[in-house]
Amino acid sequence: IIEIGGGYGGQCTVLSKLFSWKEYTIVDIPGPVALITKYVQKQKVPNVHPITAEALIEDDYDLVISNYALTECSPEVQEFYIQKVL
Repeated sequence: IIEIGGGYGGQCTVLSKLFSWKEYTIVDIPGPVALITKYVQKQKVPNVHPITAEALIEDDYDLVISNYALTECSPEVQEFYIQKVL
């Protein structure tokens, strides 16, 4: 699973109560990545990898989640995510 724009990690945390996954990657800007890292650790959410876009590698994902974040990005950033994620 990959989530684009994870905020503080709340959606990931809620989903962890309902489902288990092999890996859950959250991509965001550096400030939120630091917050997400701390929050999911405190909540003991397993297999979560908060990263910045610079660390993102092209991969195949079973599920892509973006609640508004992708639509708030510039066209260039949207194209980046389309190429790397979608």
